[in-house]
Amino acid sequence: MQRADFDTHCGFVQALQALVQAAVERRSRRLVLVDPSFEDWPLESPALLEPLTAFVRLPGRQVLLLGRGFEALRRSSPRLVAWRRTWAHAVQAARPADDDLELPTRVLADRTLALWVHARASWSGVVRVDEPDVVRWALETDALAQRSSPDFAAYVLGL
Repeated sequence: MQRADFDTHCGFVQALQALVQAAVERRSRRLVLVDPSFEDWPLESPALLEPLTAFVRLPGRQVLLLGRGFEALRRSSPRLVAWRRTWAHAVQAARPADDDLELPTRVLADRTLALWVHARASWSGVVRVDEPDVVRWALETDALAQRSSPDFAAYVLGL
C-alpha cells in the first residue's frame, strides 16, 4: 500500500478495500473504522467483506466500529449484520459517550496505515502509510474509543 489521495466516493471505496487488504497482508492486529453513521460505506459489498473476513480469521485480530449509532446500519445492511454475528468475538462496535463529539471518517490499521476523509461532502481524503499523521490519528481515535460504550450488539435479545 502506498500513500495516496482521493476525491470521489469511488476513490474512497477503492482506498478502503485496498487498506483492509493491506492490513491482512501486513498482518495488522487491529482495524478501527470510524464514522458518524457509516452511511454510504460499502459495508454490504463482498469486495469489502471478503478481506474483512480474511482479517478476522487471523488469530487475535480485532475490528472496532466506532459510530454515533447503528440502528440505520442494522436496517440497511443485513449482510453486514449476519457477518457481525458470525465474527462477534472479533468485531466490536461502540458509541462515544459524548454525543457532541465530532466523529471523523477514518480507518486505521494498527498505527501504520490510515485513511482519512477530510471533506465528507466531496469524499476527499488521504491514505497514509507509516507517517507521523497516522500515529496522531491513531492516538486521537484511541481517545475516542476509550470514552465510548458498546453498541450494535451482535444478537438482539428480547421478546
